[in-house]
Amino acid sequence: MSDREQRETARPADASPGYETSDTRGRSIFFGLLIGAVLMTIIAFALNELFVITKEDVVRRQVGMRTDPKLNEVRARTTRNLTTYEWVDSANGIARIPIERAMELEAEEAYLERSGGEAR
Repeated sequence: MSDREQRETARPADASPGYETSDTRGRSIFFGLLIGAVLMTIIAFALNELFVITKEDVVRRQVGMRTDPKLNEVRARTTRNLTTYEWVDSANGIARIPIERAMELEAEEAYLERSGGEAR
């Protein structure tokens, strides 16, 4: 008996030949790659948005943390000027009033002019 015949008889009939006997399914590979590409795109977009949000948050905190004494002084003076009553020139009767009250008076005056001077 030759060497080849011995190998063929030694192997059972239902044993695999040691290599693939069928082709791969192209549709499965295509859809697998397509789903992978879509998932990678979604992940990349989500990571980019996370980066942008984190960067904006860091910038916002750094800008908000700056405390220049001159800037704080200007802000305090501006807030005080816009929210308090004070005589600017008491001899001539010039006073500063809060901005909210000034807007109310202007709106009331405009309403009276438009309605012909009639009070509500």
